[in-house]
Amino acid sequence: MLSLESAVWILARAILGIFLSVALSAATWVLSRLFLQNLTLDTTMFFATQALVIGIPAGIGATAAWWNLESPRTLRLLAAAVIPSATFICAWLTVEIRGVYTYNALFGGSRRIPVIDTGDLLATLIVSSVIAANAIAAALYLYRLIRHRET
Repeated sequence: MLSLESAVWILARAILGIFLSVALSAATWVLSRLFLQNLTLDTTMFFATQALVIGIPAGIGATAAWWNLESPRTLRLLAAAVIPSATFICAWLTVEIRGVYTYNALFGGSRRIPVIDTGDLLATLIVSSVIAANAIAAALYLYRLIRHRET
């Protein structure tokens, strides 16, 4: 069904997608910490802004890596809009759901003083963003590869 050449393309795109997603999201996060002030008031908005700063660039990196010029233009534009947006939502929900166990998330959480470990938050956001972005982009690419024989 899939040739060796297709497998090499998939592997190369996956490696490039992971690299671009991690590099863009980490660079954007560092730049946002240097040049933007943290104006969020509660933990939910803090998580959402951090997911936005990390998720959108990760989605853009995965979209660039899995970009297929043989696909129709409307599908490419749709993928360019959907993948970063879905990556942001997946990253934000992952952090919100994961934060339930530390009593500082789930849309407001408890009334305790939240203690947010920035390194743990950053690792969770980057990993969830990279996985979500590349999984969505790879699914679209594999569908077009198998169904329409586009490489």
